[in-house]
Amino acid sequence: MELLFDACAVLKNKGIRGFSVSVIGGVYIDIPPEHKDVIKALDSLPYRQMYDEIENSDFILALIDRASLRYINAASGSYQLSLGFERPIVLNERFACAVGFTRENSVIYEQNSDLADAMAFAAEMSAVEYARMASALKDFGRAVHDESFNNLKRIFTPPPPAERSS
Repeated sequence: MELLFDACAVLKNKGIRGFSVSVIGGVYIDIPPEHKDVIKALDSLPYRQMYDEIENSDFILALIDRASLRYINAASGSYQLSLGFERPIVLNERFACAVGFTRENSVIYEQNSDLADAMAFAAEMSAVEYARMASALKDFGRAVHDESFNNLKRIFTPPPPAERSS
C-alpha cells in the first residue's frame, strides 16, 4: 500500500484533488491521516455494496508491484473486474502486456514510481478520451469472451463420428 500512499502524496503535491480511491476486497489497510480524505478502506463488503462501489467507479486500480512474478501470466481479480464492469484499469505494463491490456483500453505505466503520473492522467482525462478508452476496453472484453467461448466450444463439442468402412 506504500505505492498507493506515495502516489497520493505526489498527486496532492501537484494540486490534483479530484480523485478518490476505494480499497475493497478484504484487505485491511491503515490509512495515514494525511490520506484519509482521498482513500477509503472498505475492507470486506457484502456483494451488493461491492458491486455498487465498482459500478460507480471510473477506473480499476490494480496495485500489483512490478517486482511481483505472480500475475505475469495469470489472471487477477482486478483484470476480471475491469473487463466485467468495463472500467479501464490502471496497471503496470509488465502485467498489462501479458493479458492484452493496451494504452488504448487502459492506463499503463512503466515503473512503480510512475503510478502517480498514471493516476493523474486518469484523473484529468477528458470525457471524450475516457469514452474512447472505455469503448476500446469493451471491444477487448468482447474479444476475450469470444475466444473463451470458442475454446470451450472446441473442448466440449464431440468429434464427428468416424466414417465406417464397408
